[in-house]
Amino acid sequence: MNLTVLHAPLHAPSAARNPATVKREIRKHQPTMVGLTEAYGILPDLGNMRGYRLVVENGGQDRRRGQKDNPILIRTGLRSLGSGQVLGCNASTPVRIAPERWFTYSALEVPEVGAVCQVVLHPHAGVQDKDSGRLRTDSDRGREYGRQMDGFRALLDFATAMDWLMIVTGDLNFRDRGSDPRSPYVILREHALEVVSNGLDCLAFSPTLELEVTDVDAPVSITDHPWLIGVRR
Repeated sequence: MNLTVLHAPLHAPSAARNPATVKREIRKHQPTMVGLTEAYGILPDLGNMRGYRLVVENGGQDRRRGQKDNPILIRTGLRSLGSGQVLGCNASTPVRIAPERWFTYSALEVPEVGAVCQVVLHPHAGVQDKDSGRLRTDSDRGREYGRQMDGFRALLDFATAMDWLMIVTGDLNFRDRGSDPRSPYVILREHALEVVSNGLDCLAFSPTLELEVTDVDAPVSITDHPWLIGVRR
C-alpha cells in the first residue's frame, strides 16, 4: 500500500478557533499517519475523525498541554505493534512557553512495507545559539532540552533494537546547524535516518522507506509553520 506521512504543526489558538479547517486539511492529503504539534485545544475534534485513531495518553502533571500537545493520528485498520507517550523533560521557565514535553510514538504493520514506528516531538523553544548552532545550557530551558535529547537518543535506540523502520516528525525548535551532540539532527543522522527540514520543522525517515518529502500549503488560519508530507509510491 502507499504510505503517506504528514507533519502538521498547528498554532494552538488559531486551530482551536478553526478545528473543522484542521480536519479538512488533514483529510485532503489522505495520510496514513499524522504527527501534530500544538494540538492540545482540539483533541476531541481529532478523536472523532472517522477512519483514524488518536494516540494520546493522560495522567501527566501538566493537564492543560503536556501530553496533549503532540498526538498522532493513525489510519484505522492497520495492525498496532504498540503506542503511547514518554515524558521527555519537565516544564521550565516561563511555563507559558515551556510546558512539560513528551514523546508520542506509534508502531504499526504497514502492508507491503513492514513494521514502522513514528515518533513525534515538540521540545522547548529558544535554546539554540544563533551563531554556533549549539545548544545553550546557560538556562534551565536549555538544560531540559538536553535532557529530552538524551531520551530521544534512547527512544530511537529502542526502535532500532525492535527492528522497526522509523519516521520522526516534529517542530524541533532547533535548526539544522552545527554539530552539537544534543542537536536532534545529529541524533537522527546517528541513527542513519534521512533528514528533511524546513526551518524548525523536520520529517526524518529510514532510507529504505524511500519517502519523497515536500512542503504542502496549510492555511494561516490554523498554523504559522510549514507542513511537510512524505509519500512512498
